[in-house]
Amino acid sequence: MMTMRRGFTVSMGVLVLMALALATTLTTAQHDHAPATPDPNADHAMATPDGSPSTGNGVIYLTITNDGDTDDTLLEATTDRAERVEAHETSVEDDIGRMTPLDGPLAIPAGESVTLEPAGMHLMLVNLNDDIQLGDSFEAAMTFEQAGEIVVPVAVALDADDIESEPVTIGDLSIEGVWSRPAPRLDGASGTPVASPESDDEHQH
Repeated sequence: MMTMRRGFTVSMGVLVLMALALATTLTTAQHDHAPATPDPNADHAMATPDGSPSTGNGVIYLTITNDGDTDDTLLEATTDRAERVEAHETSVEDDIGRMTPLDGPLAIPAGESVTLEPAGMHLMLVNLNDDIQLGDSFEAAMTFEQAGEIVVPVAVALDADDIESEPVTIGDLSIEGVWSRPAPRLDGASGTPVASPESDDEHQH
């Protein structure tokens, strides 16, 4: 009887050790095959749509129509909402959207329309000086080689369909559908937004 108990005790101990070893193996295998958690800081090229709140930059979209017989060019754009304004375009590489400055000035060919829209060309508001909040409006000045300078109102909305605006004309050019998306400026010390765009509940259209 003593021998049987001793053998039984030893067998139970072996089984416990085997069970622990199996559990450890299964846990390790689960971790090895678990999908990797994406690193939100891995690539900041375009984690969110154009004018991402995480970047402290904004955007302006619009359509410019040249009804004349001479090509025109957008030489410069400015606004008090940002340190500078640059003409950018969005390109996709390896399923990642990247916003890069145009190789040259934005051309407006004679008899054609040029549309700046999400996932395409746009005016990038670099380093916002102030928040761009839903329902707001601000002004942007644009200087064209042929038509000269014009100031246009910019409506802040979530989508182009949410705005109502009249075309603005200068020379042979007609500018319409000018809008921007909400985006907060960044706190220079911390590199984080100082404010978030107000919610839809606070701005009823």
